[in-house]
Amino acid sequence: MWDTEFGKLGILMCSEVYVPELSRMMALQGARITLLPAGLWPPQLHETWRTLIWARAIENLMITATSRNILEGGSGHAMICTPEEILLESRKPGVFTVTVDLARLEWLRDELDRRVDGTLPWRTKPGIFKQWIRPELYRGYERL
Repeated sequence: MWDTEFGKLGILMCSEVYVPELSRMMALQGARITLLPAGLWPPQLHETWRTLIWARAIENLMITATSRNILEGGSGHAMICTPEEILLESRKPGVFTVTVDLARLEWLRDELDRRVDGTLPWRTKPGIFKQWIRPELYRGYERL
């Protein structure tokens, strides 16, 4: 992880997206953004990869971004997610940018999950690090 002007940034490589503990540990250490560069995989795994990228954003209330060998013919994949939505998704070559609301991310991290009558003020589950974290489950894993 690195401190940046945008907050802490973490990097996972390729198949590490399949290990939810890695992004969780970075989030617990303050990561707001996780980059997940990747190589090639069979087309049958595309939907799984896509789901995991967004899932890491949702379950850790962070921004996730990936780029996977975008080649001519559309065989790659670029994606940027917040916990509440997929901001960018492309299978074509190019340079892509999005604007992310880091204040919104902090708001989601600071909020508590609660019953709200009427329209919810969020599109994901807040309170993950205040209410739903189970640190006792991580004891002993620091030795692995």
